[in-house]
Amino acid sequence: MFANSRIILKYFLSGLLLVTAVVACQDSQNAITLNDDANGIIYGKVVPASDSASNLVVMVFAEDAHGTSLCTGTLIEKNIVLTAAHCLYEMTNVRIEPALKFSGTKQLLADKVIIHNLYNGDISKGNDIALIRVKGILPKNYVKAELPTSADAVKEDMKIKLIGYGMTNGPGDDAGTLRTAEAIVYYAGKDLMIINQENSTGICDGDSGSPALIKKNNSYVVVGVASSTSRFSTDAKQCMREGSFMKVSAHQEWLQKNLRQLK
Repeated sequence: MFANSRIILKYFLSGLLLVTAVVACQDSQNAITLNDDANGIIYGKVVPASDSASNLVVMVFAEDAHGTSLCTGTLIEKNIVLTAAHCLYEMTNVRIEPALKFSGTKQLLADKVIIHNLYNGDISKGNDIALIRVKGILPKNYVKAELPTSADAVKEDMKIKLIGYGMTNGPGDDAGTLRTAEAIVYYAGKDLMIINQENSTGICDGDSGSPALIKKNNSYVVVGVASSTSRFSTDAKQCMREGSFMKVSAHQEWLQKNLRQLK
């Protein structure tokens, strides 16, 4: 690993225009207007509607005293989203938006949020994982990602698919468009997996909670949840070092217990 600070990937949208919108669940609340040149995963490709992974992920918004933040989440049940705990910790007004690109007009409120009971706001302690139950109905084309089985163990040198709404390698509020890239796992521990981002592809601000995916038959399996990058500053250009993910397999017991509670 690189010897420098770990930066969470929750992206604050402060300074952007807040407007009132009516969301698909018929509730009125704040939505965010992003600039039109939104980008995402570092040097990733814009995800077309034909990519089946585009129907697995959603934007996750939440608010605190600093403003509104953007994260990414993965649908693992018809109305339940898996994301990073730090995206929701001490946050309010949680909602999602299922879309390829931010519009701010079709957001769904969270009905219930469950943050890992051992997460205390310090990402270095792990357990950076959470669930959102959505109030309302997602578009019919949205499908769930599969949770891993013992046969889906993450190994070093394994190729994974990254997909998220975060910043690319450049200045400005360039978040809100779904992008994808491939990466290689270079470290796979008990509850943590790390990718080397020095080859110019990886995760950045706004990709918190986004999945690390592997293809299994005709479905995608979510094996990791994006948590942080290791870099010297919050400058997006510094994202090109390493990215850390919580291993989903390490939290299967917690997930199954809380999924039963949310269903």
